[in-house]
Amino acid sequence: MKVHALLDEGSTVTLIDEQVANRIGAKGRRETLRVSSVGGNEITDEKSRVIRVKIKGLFSRNLKLMTAQTIRNLKLAPQRVERATVAACSHLTDIAENLIYDAAAPAS
Repeated sequence: MKVHALLDEGSTVTLIDEQVANRIGAKGRRETLRVSSVGGNEITDEKSRVIRVKIKGLFSRNLKLMTAQTIRNLKLAPQRVERATVAACSHLTDIAENLIYDAAAPAS
């Protein structure tokens, strides 16, 4: 399955949209998820699961095993990489067409 992902090694938790986890058949133990954000907003998901997933980059052969926690309705803002942005990076010429996208949401 191909999805857009944002990987942040500095995060305290790795999140995966519950629908994506279900589509790949991921199983895991239930664990309440509490996410606090700037401004004191808090999201609680009592049906979250801790799962193990294998991921790889679009052009990579190496799989990486990661622990992630499911979250319902992740709702991240759509992202865009424009042709002009990629064109300004000459080292990306060979893969430019694979990097350009519009209205893609991570884990969609």
